[in-house]
Amino acid sequence: MTIDVLYQRVKGLVASNIDIDLRDQVGFHGREFNVGLQDHNDCYHWVVFRSRISLQDALEKAIDKLEHPEKDYIDPDGEVWKASSTSSCYGADHIKTFLATPQAK
Repeated sequence: MTIDVLYQRVKGLVASNIDIDLRDQVGFHGREFNVGLQDHNDCYHWVVFRSRISLQDALEKAIDKLEHPEKDYIDPDGEVWKASSTSSCYGADHIKTFLATPQAK
């Protein structure tokens, strides 16, 4: 999928007050691609999905976690961030705060 299609999928999953930041930058381990989500009204309410492969990969990681908040998140360093954690920005409860509320039918 193209970056635009993946971006639109992320945008469709998150609430309207969430800013989406896409970055292609040089980090500590070399090239790094980031998809950051941040509450527009709260600079301390954020989460970042990282990849060392491509921006598409980072977007796919974001989509996977947003669609399945209860799944553990594995970062590019291989560290597992438990979804059950209440103190992690990758915890299910934290991730759910970024999601759009489903529209009533």
